[in-house]
Amino acid sequence: MASKSFALVTGASSGIGRAIAVHLSRQNLGVLAVARREEQLQETRKLGVEDNIEIVVADLTTSEGRESVAEVVRSKCSKQLKYVVQNAGVIGKLDQAINLKEDTWRHTFEVNVHAPFFLTQLLVPELAPDARILHVSSGAAHKPYNGWTSYNVTKAAFYMMYQCMRDELAPKGIHFGSFQPGIVESNMQETIRKATAEETAVIERFKELKANQYTGPEDKPHAPPKGGLDIAPNVAFFVDFLLTKVPTDEFSSHGDWDIRDESHHSRWIAQE
Repeated sequence: MASKSFALVTGASSGIGRAIAVHLSRQNLGVLAVARREEQLQETRKLGVEDNIEIVVADLTTSEGRESVAEVVRSKCSKQLKYVVQNAGVIGKLDQAINLKEDTWRHTFEVNVHAPFFLTQLLVPELAPDARILHVSSGAAHKPYNGWTSYNVTKAAFYMMYQCMRDELAPKGIHFGSFQPGIVESNMQETIRKATAEETAVIERFKELKANQYTGPEDKPHAPPKGGLDIAPNVAFFVDFLLTKVPTDEFSSHGDWDIRDESHHSRWIAQE
Protein backbone atom coordinates (compact mmCIF):
# COMPACT_ATOMS: atom_id res chain seq x y z
CA MET A 1 0.00 0.00 0.00
CA ALA A 2 3.08 2.24 -0.21
CA SER A 3 1.77 4.32 -3.12
CA LYS A 4 -1.71 4.88 -1.73
CA SER A 5 -3.11 7.81 0.13
CA PHE A 6 -4.36 6.95 3.60
CA ALA A 7 -7.31 7.85 5.77
CA LEU A 8 -7.49 7.51 9.55
CA VAL A 9 -10.91 7.00 11.13
CA THR A 10 -11.47 7.05 14.89
CA GLY A 11 -14.36 5.20 16.49
CA ALA A 12 -14.19 2.68 13.63
CA SER A 13 -15.49 -0.32 15.58
CA SER A 14 -19.20 0.43 15.06
CA GLY A 15 -21.79 2.79 13.66
CA ILE A 16 -20.77 5.78 11.58
CA GLY A 17 -17.04 5.22 12.07
CA ARG A 18 -17.25 1.62 10.88
CA ALA A 19 -19.30 2.61 7.83
CA ILE A 20 -16.82 5.35 6.90
CA ALA A 21 -13.81 3.04 7.25
CA VAL A 22 -15.47 0.34 5.15
CA HIS A 23 -16.55 2.80 2.46
CA LEU A 24 -13.16 4.50 2.16
CA SER A 25 -11.41 1.13 1.90
CA ARG A 26 -13.51 0.49 -1.20
CA GLN A 27 -12.22 3.72 -2.76
CA ASN A 28 -8.69 2.29 -2.93
CA LEU A 29 -7.53 4.23 0.11
CA GLY A 30 -5.43 2.71 2.83
CA VAL A 31 -7.49 2.99 6.02
CA LEU A 32 -6.27 3.04 9.60
CA ALA A 33 -9.31 1.98 11.62
CA VAL A 34 -8.87 3.11 15.22
CA ALA A 35 -10.89 2.08 18.30
CA ARG A 36 -10.55 0.34 21.66
CA ARG A 37 -12.28 -2.95 20.81
CA GLU A 38 -10.18 -5.34 18.70
CA GLU A 39 -12.93 -7.88 17.99
CA GLN A 40 -15.24 -5.21 16.58
CA LEU A 41 -12.39 -3.70 14.57
CA GLN A 42 -11.72 -7.10 13.02
CA GLU A 43 -15.36 -7.17 11.94
CA THR A 44 -14.95 -3.73 10.37
CA ARG A 45 -11.98 -5.06 8.43
CA LYS A 46 -13.94 -8.06 7.16
CA LEU A 47 -16.75 -5.81 5.93
CA GLY A 48 -14.39 -3.66 3.86
CA VAL A 49 -11.53 -4.38 1.48
CA GLU A 50 -9.39 -6.26 3.97
CA ASP A 51 -6.06 -5.55 2.29
CA ASN A 52 -6.79 -1.82 2.52
CA ILE A 53 -7.68 -1.73 6.24
CA GLU A 54 -5.22 -1.85 9.10
CA ILE A 55 -6.77 -1.98 12.55
CA VAL A 56 -5.23 0.05 15.34
CA VAL A 57 -6.36 -0.86 18.85
CA ALA A 58 -5.94 2.15 21.12
CA ASP A 59 -7.65 4.02 23.93
CA LEU A 60 -7.50 7.60 22.70
CA THR A 61 -8.29 9.01 26.13
CA THR A 62 -4.75 8.11 27.20
CA SER A 63 -1.51 9.68 26.03
CA GLU A 64 -0.12 6.17 25.50
CA GLY A 65 -3.03 5.26 23.25
CA ARG A 66 -2.68 8.40 21.16
CA GLU A 67 1.07 7.93 20.85
CA SER A 68 0.57 4.34 19.68
CA VAL A 69 -1.68 5.61 16.87
CA ALA A 70 0.86 8.24 15.89
CA GLU A 71 3.61 5.61 15.82
CA VAL A 72 1.59 3.45 13.41
CA VAL A 73 1.15 6.48 11.16
CA ARG A 74 4.88 7.24 11.29
CA SER A 75 5.80 3.68 10.36
CA LYS A 76 3.08 2.96 7.79
CA CYS A 77 2.10 6.17 6.04
CA SER A 78 4.03 9.25 7.11
CA LYS A 79 3.35 12.07 4.64
CA GLN A 80 0.72 9.87 2.95
CA LEU A 81 -2.05 10.50 5.49
CA LYS A 82 -4.46 12.51 3.36
CA TYR A 83 -7.64 12.30 5.45
CA VAL A 84 -8.47 12.13 9.16
CA VAL A 85 -12.04 11.62 10.35
CA GLN A 86 -12.42 12.54 14.02
CA ASN A 87 -15.53 10.48 14.71
CA ALA A 88 -15.04 8.83 18.11
CA GLY A 89 -17.42 10.19 20.73
CA VAL A 90 -19.76 9.31 23.57
CA ILE A 91 -23.01 10.85 24.70
CA GLY A 92 -22.32 9.91 28.31
CA LYS A 93 -24.98 9.13 30.88
CA LEU A 94 -28.03 11.28 30.27
CA ASP A 95 -29.27 13.15 33.30
CA GLN A 96 -30.42 16.54 34.46
CA ALA A 97 -27.52 18.96 34.84
CA ILE A 98 -28.01 19.29 38.58
CA ASN A 99 -27.58 15.51 38.95
CA LEU A 100 -24.55 14.92 36.71
CA LYS A 101 -21.70 13.05 38.36
CA GLU A 102 -18.16 14.36 38.06
CA ASP A 103 -16.84 11.10 36.59
CA THR A 104 -19.44 11.25 33.79
CA TRP A 105 -18.53 14.86 33.07
CA ARG A 106 -14.79 14.14 33.00
CA HIS A 107 -15.08 11.02 30.85
CA THR A 108 -17.25 12.78 28.27
CA PHE A 109 -14.66 15.54 28.00
CA GLU A 110 -11.80 13.02 27.73
CA VAL A 111 -13.43 11.23 24.80
CA ASN A 112 -15.09 14.11 22.96
CA VAL A 113 -12.57 16.92 23.49
CA HIS A 114 -9.20 15.91 24.93
CA ALA A 115 -8.67 12.81 22.77
CA PRO A 116 -9.25 14.40 19.34
CA PHE A 117 -7.37 17.57 20.28
CA PHE A 118 -4.18 15.87 21.38
CA LEU A 119 -4.38 13.21 18.66
CA THR A 120 -4.50 15.95 16.04
CA GLN A 121 -1.39 17.54 17.56
CA LEU A 122 0.48 14.27 17.07
CA LEU A 123 -0.79 13.68 13.54
CA VAL A 124 -0.10 17.11 12.05
CA PRO A 125 3.62 16.45 11.38
CA GLU A 126 2.74 13.23 9.52
CA LEU A 127 0.02 14.60 7.22
CA ALA A 128 0.23 14.64 3.44
CA PRO A 129 0.20 18.00 1.62
CA ASP A 130 -3.27 19.56 1.53
CA ALA A 131 -4.59 17.01 4.04
CA ARG A 132 -8.16 17.25 5.27
CA ILE A 133 -9.32 16.67 8.84
CA LEU A 134 -13.07 16.21 9.21
CA HIS A 135 -14.88 16.56 12.54
CA VAL A 136 -18.13 14.67 13.10
CA SER A 137 -20.25 17.37 14.71
CA SER A 138 -23.82 17.38 15.99
CA GLY A 139 -26.82 19.61 16.28
CA ALA A 140 -26.12 19.33 20.01
CA ALA A 141 -23.09 21.58 19.46
CA HIS A 142 -25.45 24.44 18.67
CA LYS A 143 -28.68 23.68 20.55
CA PRO A 144 -29.27 22.44 24.12
CA TYR A 145 -31.15 19.18 24.63
CA ASN A 146 -32.80 18.41 27.94
CA GLY A 147 -30.67 15.94 29.90
CA TRP A 148 -27.72 16.10 27.50
CA THR A 149 -25.58 18.73 29.25
CA SER A 150 -22.22 16.92 29.14
CA TYR A 151 -22.72 16.02 25.48
CA ASN A 152 -23.95 19.49 24.54
CA VAL A 153 -20.99 21.19 26.20
CA THR A 154 -18.36 18.84 24.77
CA LYS A 155 -19.73 18.97 21.22
CA ALA A 156 -19.77 22.77 21.42
CA ALA A 157 -16.12 22.64 22.50
CA PHE A 158 -15.33 20.20 19.69
CA TYR A 159 -16.89 22.59 17.17
CA MET A 160 -14.84 25.51 18.50
CA MET A 161 -11.74 23.29 18.31
CA TYR A 162 -12.44 22.77 14.61
CA GLN A 163 -12.75 26.53 14.06
CA CYS A 164 -9.53 27.35 15.93
CA MET A 165 -7.47 24.67 14.22
CA ARG A 166 -8.98 25.53 10.84
CA ASP A 167 -7.86 29.13 11.12
CA GLU A 168 -4.42 28.40 12.54
CA LEU A 169 -3.43 25.51 10.27
CA ALA A 170 -4.86 26.61 6.92
CA PRO A 171 -1.64 28.54 6.11
CA LYS A 172 0.25 25.24 6.56
CA GLY A 173 -1.93 23.50 3.98
CA ILE A 174 -4.00 21.54 6.50
CA HIS A 175 -7.72 21.92 5.94
CA PHE A 176 -10.42 21.35 8.56
CA GLY A 177 -14.08 20.63 7.96
CA SER A 178 -17.02 19.81 10.20
CA PHE A 179 -20.33 18.12 9.47
CA GLN A 180 -23.55 16.98 11.08
CA PRO A 181 -24.50 13.39 10.14
CA GLY A 182 -28.14 13.80 11.06
CA ILE A 183 -29.86 11.32 13.36
CA VAL A 184 -28.44 7.87 12.67
CA GLU A 185 -29.14 4.49 14.24
CA SER A 186 -26.15 3.73 16.48
CA ASN A 187 -25.07 2.71 19.96
CA MET A 188 -25.62 6.33 20.95
CA GLN A 189 -29.25 6.12 19.89
CA GLU A 190 -29.68 3.00 22.01
CA THR A 191 -28.33 4.91 25.01
CA ILE A 192 -30.88 7.67 24.46
CA ARG A 193 -33.79 5.23 24.14
CA LYS A 194 -32.78 3.44 27.35
CA ALA A 195 -32.86 6.66 29.38
CA THR A 196 -35.78 7.53 31.62
CA ALA A 197 -38.16 10.46 31.27
CA GLU A 198 -36.68 11.87 34.47
CA GLU A 199 -33.21 11.91 32.91
CA THR A 200 -34.17 13.45 29.56
CA ALA A 201 -37.40 14.95 28.32
CA VAL A 202 -36.76 14.03 24.66
CA ILE A 203 -36.91 10.25 24.96
CA GLU A 204 -40.30 9.80 23.26
CA ARG A 205 -39.18 11.74 20.21
CA PHE A 206 -36.22 9.42 19.72
CA LYS A 207 -38.38 6.34 20.11
CA GLU A 208 -40.58 7.71 17.32
CA LEU A 209 -37.53 8.27 15.13
CA LYS A 210 -36.54 4.62 15.65
CA ALA A 211 -40.02 3.47 14.64
CA ASN A 212 -39.63 5.37 11.36
CA GLN A 213 -36.07 4.27 10.56
CA TYR A 214 -34.93 4.16 6.93
CA THR A 215 -35.29 0.62 5.55
CA GLY A 216 -34.28 1.08 1.91
CA PRO A 217 -31.12 -0.08 0.11
CA GLU A 218 -27.76 0.62 1.72
CA ASP A 219 -25.58 0.55 -1.38
CA LYS A 220 -26.65 3.91 -2.82
CA PRO A 221 -26.84 7.38 -1.23
CA HIS A 222 -30.26 8.78 -0.40
CA ALA A 223 -31.85 11.87 1.09
CA PRO A 224 -31.95 11.48 4.89
CA PRO A 225 -35.44 10.48 6.04
CA LYS A 226 -37.59 13.16 7.61
CA GLY A 227 -38.98 12.03 10.94
CA GLY A 228 -36.91 8.85 11.08
CA LEU A 229 -33.43 7.51 11.72
CA ASP A 230 -30.93 7.30 8.89
CA ILE A 231 -28.34 4.53 8.46
CA ALA A 232 -24.57 4.81 8.82
CA PRO A 233 -23.67 3.77 5.23
CA ASN A 234 -25.50 6.84 3.93
CA VAL A 235 -23.31 9.05 6.10
CA ALA A 236 -20.26 7.36 4.60
CA PHE A 237 -21.32 8.45 1.10
CA PHE A 238 -21.61 12.03 2.39
CA VAL A 239 -18.19 11.86 4.03
CA ASP A 240 -16.64 10.61 0.79
CA PHE A 241 -18.16 13.62 -0.97
CA LEU A 242 -16.77 16.04 1.63
CA LEU A 243 -13.29 14.54 1.71
CA THR A 244 -12.68 13.89 -1.97
CA LYS A 245 -15.03 16.00 -4.09
CA VAL A 246 -15.71 19.34 -2.39
CA PRO A 247 -13.26 22.13 -3.34
CA THR A 248 -10.82 22.98 -0.57
CA ASP A 249 -12.03 26.53 0.09
CA GLU A 250 -15.62 25.32 0.33
CA PHE A 251 -14.70 22.37 2.55
CA SER A 252 -13.11 24.63 5.15
CA SER A 253 -15.32 27.72 5.01
CA HIS A 254 -18.72 26.11 5.23
CA GLY A 255 -19.09 25.87 9.01
CA ASP A 256 -21.04 22.73 9.87
CA TRP A 257 -22.03 20.88 6.74
CA ASP A 258 -25.41 19.23 7.38
CA ILE A 259 -26.34 16.01 5.61
CA ARG A 260 -29.98 17.15 5.72
CA ASP A 261 -29.29 20.38 3.80
CA GLU A 262 -31.08 19.84 0.50
CA SER A 263 -29.01 22.50 -1.30
CA HIS A 264 -26.15 20.04 -1.83
CA HIS A 265 -28.10 16.78 -2.20
CA SER A 266 -27.81 16.78 -5.98
CA ARG A 267 -24.03 16.91 -5.68
CA TRP A 268 -23.53 13.75 -3.61
CA ILE A 269 -26.69 11.70 -3.87
CA ALA A 270 -26.22 11.63 -7.64
CA GLN A 271 -22.55 10.69 -7.42
CA GLU A 272 -23.05 6.93 -7.51
